[in-house]
Amino acid sequence: MEHTPAEAGNNMLLELLIDGAGSNEAFNTHIVNVASHPSEEEGGIAVNDVIHWIIDAGDDADVDNLARCDYLEIQAIGEAAAVPDIATDGLFGGFEIQYV
Repeated sequence: MEHTPAEAGNNMLLELLIDGAGSNEAFNTHIVNVASHPSEEEGGIAVNDVIHWIIDAGDDADVDNLARCDYLEIQAIGEAAAVPDIATDGLFGGFEIQYV
C-alpha cells in the first residue's frame, strides 16, 4: 500500500521505533525506525484533534517483515519541528496495526 502524506507543511511530526520478533527469534529481529514522519493531516490541527500517521515499507523495509503474532514493542516519540511543520505535543492513545 503506497501512501503519500501531505508534504506542503503544517504536518505534525513523529518518530516511531518498533522492536519486533516472532516465536524463537531474538527480541529485536525486526527493527523499524522512522524519524520525522509527517502526519496524514495537514494544517488546521487544533487541540484535541485526532492525528494519524501511516507507516509502511516505503518508510522502513522491516515493516514488511513483521508478521501476525509477532511481539511488538512500539515507542511513539513526539518531535520538535521547524516552521511550517508542527511539533508533536500530545498524548498517544493507541496503535492500529493492519496486516495485508
